[in-house]
Amino acid sequence: MTLPRFIGVTELRNNVRRVFDRLSKDREPIVIIRESKPEAVIMPYKDFESLMNGRPESSPKGPAPAGAETPP
Repeated sequence: MTLPRFIGVTELRNNVRRVFDRLSKDREPIVIIRESKPEAVIMPYKDFESLMNGRPESSPKGPAPAGAETPP
């Protein structure tokens, strides 16, 4: 996987169709920047499904923090 593309929230708002077309074509995540900070990631749904399938159902808030123990 290559490094993700970064775009500002204004660029996303102004070019939403183009951004989603690129997402479909390139199949790489896009990081959305707001106020000079990463705010969200847009990724292909299949990649999201794979990510969610690797996580226990009881973890709705995302992956465990670094160093946290995970159940076997």
